[in-house]
Amino acid sequence: MKNIIKILYIIIFIILTGSIAVSSLLGLGKTDDQTFIMMEKRNPTAKPLWNWEPGNLKKYFDGLDSYVNDNFAFRTQMIQYYSTFLYLGGVSANPQKIIIGKNDFLFLGNSFNEVMDQVTGKIHFDEKQLIKWKSSFQLRNKYLDLMGIPFYAVMVPKKHTVYPEYLPDYIIPAKENVFDQIINTDPGFDLLHLKDTLISSKAYWGDLLYNKTDSHWSEIGAYIGYLKIINHLKTDFNELVPLELNKEDFVIKPHPGGQNKFILNLLVDMNDFVASINSHDKWNNKIIKTNYEGDTLPFGPFNYVNYHEKVIIYNPEKKYTLMVFEDSFSIRLSAFLNQSFGKIIYCHYSEPEAKEFTRLIERFKPDMVLYEFGEQSVALHDLGSNNLSAKLAEVNFTSTFIKSGSYFYDKLQQYNQITNINVVDSSLHFHSTGSDPSFILPEMKLTENKFAALKIDFSIPEQSAAQIFYLTNKNKYFNGEQSVVMQAEKGRNVLVFYFPETGIKNKPIRFDPGAVTGDYIIHSIEILQDMNN
Repeated sequence: MKNIIKILYIIIFIILTGSIAVSSLLGLGKTDDQTFIMMEKRNPTAKPLWNWEPGNLKKYFDGLDSYVNDNFAFRTQMIQYYSTFLYLGGVSANPQKIIIGKNDFLFLGNSFNEVMDQVTGKIHFDEKQLIKWKSSFQLRNKYLDLMGIPFYAVMVPKKHTVYPEYLPDYIIPAKENVFDQIINTDPGFDLLHLKDTLISSKAYWGDLLYNKTDSHWSEIGAYIGYLKIINHLKTDFNELVPLELNKEDFVIKPHPGGQNKFILNLLVDMNDFVASINSHDKWNNKIIKTNYEGDTLPFGPFNYVNYHEKVIIYNPEKKYTLMVFEDSFSIRLSAFLNQSFGKIIYCHYSEPEAKEFTRLIERFKPDMVLYEFGEQSVALHDLGSNNLSAKLAEVNFTSTFIKSGSYFYDKLQQYNQITNINVVDSSLHFHSTGSDPSFILPEMKLTENKFAALKIDFSIPEQSAAQIFYLTNKNKYFNGEQSVVMQAEKGRNVLVFYFPETGIKNKPIRFDPGAVTGDYIIHSIEILQDMNN
């Protein structure tokens, strides 16, 4: 009897695998690319091409294995049934992507910017990372300040932060995470965080601020954030008028599930909702949408500006020009912002060197700049800003001191982890014996109470962070709070370290050219100063 059962199992297995193989060869039951991309958040593996080059055999069969895994018949259906079966038992088929919470809440997992490690506090900024993060925004703030344009950064909390009570019991939020590290310190620029506003709004709106099966806020959550933003901007622009809405202005309908449900490949209907906006007597229907070249695009008053769109919205009934550097949280926010400003320039901000930032500011000259980003992508906004530093120096800075590396040969003071100092072709060469090489620069003439920058031409053995430490009257010891961090590439770099404050005349400056061992070269160091202010 046991042998018969084994034979039946083998026959069933052969029939199933054979059916899948035949169906795959015939192209039956194949997942279409659009569905695959929606489910997997990636493109399916393309069929590898054979060639007779040496070493191609392993590469070809590795590619063939991936191709078959992505394209066998009924793949989607089997994954969906398996994932749904686990979900009904309270288990996520892919906890790295989606965490199953309470009350039908689905939360993003660590595959998305290590979001759960952010929640539990496993990921923290160290002192240097926090300073570098803040300094990238301080540079933007200073650049806009020189142009007379107010800068506002807005941080939108993730669903995990607003609804921690719906996280599974095994996930315990940290008392302080990366988000808290930022908002609990003085950022040095106007940073508006919406965490407290949204959490306090739960008393009135309940679970309607974020969709249960999506990672973004709902129209209602976006409206609460919008009110906070407009009321904050009104302190500088008193003619801004917020759009006043209440519960009756939103239509709430049941919805079977959003993005996170599809990421987890669930077949069951979820207990989620969709919110839409009722027509309102103060809602302007004469909104105009164009591209940057001025071509008019189809648009309605309740439409959103989508993620990655670079467009301009005109509202002839309002005043003020706003430039928005945005991420996906701005999609639902855009419908409300469009009702409050005469002109809004939207741009998805993604260039780490800030070239697009400066180019758009100088082209459109807005009345104000709003930089919106989600909490879960905080680490992604640790942006290199050498272009901004150079721009700041370029605006009205004057070169007051420039010396080749050889000038510093016998003038270096208090150097650390540095040996083999010598001069070759007017450049200063040395070797770092550790991961923290540094030296005190010789005294260089700085004008009292003037903004200054150091333009350093140097070479490093590997990609690393370079850092300048400076002293002021308020602090006489080198520390991370009084430093400027820039990302340097392997090889030769010309970086501009912009000092965000004055008062460093006749005080030592320390240069840490990198954080790796190896051979370094200082080609030249130049002082740039704002002699007009």
